Amino acid sequence: MARSTTNLHAFLRRITPIAIAAITVAVFAPALWYGFVQWDDDRNLLTNLHYRGLGWAQLRWAFTSAVMGHWIPMTWLTFGLDHALWGMDAFGYHLSNIVLHAANAVLFYLLALRLLARSLATAGKGPLTLGAAAAALFFAVHPLRVESVAWVSERKDVLSTLFGLLAINTYLAPYRMSVVDDVNGKKIRTLEDLSKVLSEPADRFVINMVGDGPPLVLDPKQVEDARDRIKKRYNVVQEENLTEQPSKQPDPAKKL
Repeated sequence: MARSTTNLHAFLRRITPIAIAAITVAVFAPALWYGFVQWDDDRNLLTNLHYRGLGWAQLRWAFTSAVMGHWIPMTWLTFGLDHALWGMDAFGYHLSNIVLHAANAVLFYLLALRLLARSLATAGKGPLTLGAAAAALFFAVHPLRVESVAWVSERKDVLSTLFGLLAINTYLAPYRMSVVDDVNGKKIRTLEDLSKVLSEPADRFVINMVGDGPPLVLDPKQVEDARDRIKKRYNVVQEENLTEQPSKQPDPAKKL
């Protein structure tokens, strides 16, 4: 039973990003048959000859020019690629916007999954996956996304979102297994639980993280050294500062 549940969770983890991308593409597919509009598209694309292609002249222009006050070299490079593939067929330009947005939806799912796993340490893999998928779809198909995806000139929006989500996911990637599940078989739900377990005498501390990673094994000296480093880094003068102090009861005599 446990094995079948594990296999189901693994299947959901693999299929969920594909489903999110497919739903996103399906929702915005009607935009493929829209044309260019006479609102920035005319100045950026229809009458602008400088971006058309990926030659040295186009590359130099992309990195040295600002059209309508915007310096967006990466956006111009994607437009140059669109022109090389599709000419002036608006279908291809809309397709690029939709594909970029579908990629953003998947990246948002991965980000939500990491954040939920860190904040809900006791939640199961199934609820975490469903919660992250719901967040990603809410982001992907929200009406506020329409302008950025269906309007070709707003390529800069979906493209900057792509780089932003890539950066955040890359930053968080090393910490994806950093939520403690249990120490020496004792479940950890709060920082107080963790502090209490690490303060108990033991020959070693076997620390299991949330996820499928290997356990971390520390001896008492390593734990004590880590405690000292934390106290020095955060200027903790007394150990008592790390624990909650009992509130002082008012002196009845002073009240009188």
